[in-house]
Amino acid sequence: MLALYLLAWYAPSQMSPIEIWGKDAGIRLETHGGEITESLMVKDAKGISRVILMTPSAPGLPIARSNELPTALRSSDTGNLFLAPPSLRFTSFQQTKAPFGVVVTLTHRANGVTLKKQITVPANGARFKMHLDADFDSKRSSIEYLFLSYAFTPDGKSAVRPDSTFSPGLRPKANQVVGDHFFRAPAISAQKGALAAIIMPDVEHLAENRPMPTIVDLDCASGVVDAPLLSYGFCDHKLVGHVYFAHDAAQMRRVPRHLELEADVILSADATPFGAYQIAADHSWNVGHKFFDKTLPQAMPFEDYAKVSYPAAFNEAYGSNKLGWFEVEIDGKICGGIPSGWGFQQGWVSWQSWF
Repeated sequence: MLALYLLAWYAPSQMSPIEIWGKDAGIRLETHGGEITESLMVKDAKGISRVILMTPSAPGLPIARSNELPTALRSSDTGNLFLAPPSLRFTSFQQTKAPFGVVVTLTHRANGVTLKKQITVPANGARFKMHLDADFDSKRSSIEYLFLSYAFTPDGKSAVRPDSTFSPGLRPKANQVVGDHFFRAPAISAQKGALAAIIMPDVEHLAENRPMPTIVDLDCASGVVDAPLLSYGFCDHKLVGHVYFAHDAAQMRRVPRHLELEADVILSADATPFGAYQIAADHSWNVGHKFFDKTLPQAMPFEDYAKVSYPAAFNEAYGSNKLGWFEVEIDGKICGGIPSGWGFQQGWVSWQSWF
């Protein structure tokens, strides 16, 4: 076990602002109206610190605060995903030193729940480890969602339109979300020039800590804050068509007394233009390569699947319309296929690699 050494604990009036740095990346904490806000920073090639992400309720961003409740944790039926800049309203702070960096711990207690967020500022590199705990007083607590959220604010500026973004799923409507069905590519990113931010759910941690479904959310037109919002957290959702999922405020879940989330937040000040996703791909491979030779969750090898699935596909029927293999002449050549895609009910073949 790695030893942690307590450095200091701060009340809000004592620490505005304070910066904690590793070699390449750091965090700035400020207090405004009793709330501690974060700015995540990275150094560029010239050693200049560049702000990439901020707490959505930080100064300089529009704030629609209606009360002192955490808006990234909602436990009542109040409408769409975010009605105000998502924040966990942290009110106290401590830092501890460890061999791999400095662990910043933010806490907030109100309305029967204690929230604790641990942010590991790396000794080297720009990958922050985020761990969020929620402890409820009641055994019968229900919530709508619980999020880790940041606003993409390159150089601390709001109203910035990203050059490029990445999300593993589509959410064309306001009430739609990117459910963890898509966590085969678990990353969201936003990039402006060489400045980029990536949030990646820790899927290994999630495998052991999923009492309710999770989502990632990338919203450049939320209306609650004048910056793109990147979020990951617990949030129920339902299938509303092929690969579309939606959430509404009525989707409350009873949760255990303890909830926890983990994610990696990766910053860059020298990302390849339109290429922040490459950083996510490299990190995913570093995490997932150990599973490369395992067939799980498959129950048998690919070859055995083929012996079952191909005969079934060739003999498929849709009602009285036998599908399966058929052949047709195209430009004087005999071509064959299995009906699929649009029009498969009529026996059409979709001539594309997807099918």
